[in-house]
Amino acid sequence: MPSALEIVTALDSERRARRRAVFARILALAQAKVVAQGRAGARRCVFSVPLFLLGQPPYDWRRARSWVARRLAREGFEVRAPPDTPAIEIDWAHALARPRADAPPTEAAPPLEASLESPLAALHAAARSAAARR
Repeated sequence: MPSALEIVTALDSERRARRRAVFARILALAQAKVVAQGRAGARRCVFSVPLFLLGQPPYDWRRARSWVARRLAREGFEVRAPPDTPAIEIDWAHALARPRADAPPTEAAPPLEASLESPLAALHAAARSAAARR
């Protein structure tokens, strides 16, 4: 027969697994909102952690908000969670502004002055050679 400590430890482990599963479901909802807003052209959104989910065990929305915010930040989003509200502000504009690490290197564009001087210099040279032929 298992000891009381083993039973309590097993119950606690099951409780944590259920909580992680609920939090993972909330994270999936947040990610779905980010994807939907990104498709619409937005660069930020506000996700409200549900206070309860039907068919799921009760949970503390503050802990869920903290867990989801940490996971989103780990994924590269800028996250802000105002106190005493279930809202999470999610921003990904910074990720769109900088070049991706896996993007192929691009050639540096010539300076604007050089690109303007080259056609003008070619025109002047053509005009000089035409005048010299006359």
